[in-house]
Amino acid sequence: MPTLPSHVPLSLVVGQDPRAASDGDVARALSAGEKWAAVETWRRFAPMVLTLAKRTLGSRSEAEDIGQDVFCCVYRKVRTLRWIALSRPQNHQIAAPSEWKLG
Repeated sequence: MPTLPSHVPLSLVVGQDPRAASDGDVARALSAGEKWAAVETWRRFAPMVLTLAKRTLGSRSEAEDIGQDVFCCVYRKVRTLRWIALSRPQNHQIAAPSEWKLG
């Protein structure tokens, strides 16, 4: 059953700390065009995407290019994406090089 849209901006619901928002809240906020959600999406998922791309391609510069392409595509198509519940591995940040960690 679809959730009815709220008339309150998600940024007001989430408050000052976007890190406390669930992945689902961030996804809904991203779909609603909330600017904080784009930043939070990058902060949460960029290390995993960049690490996977670097391991696959073997080049940090190519991995960064692919990572930017991935997030640009997500941001462009966010309103047409069908969100599904996924459990993220919690250890992906351990594998990310420290220079790629954001925040």
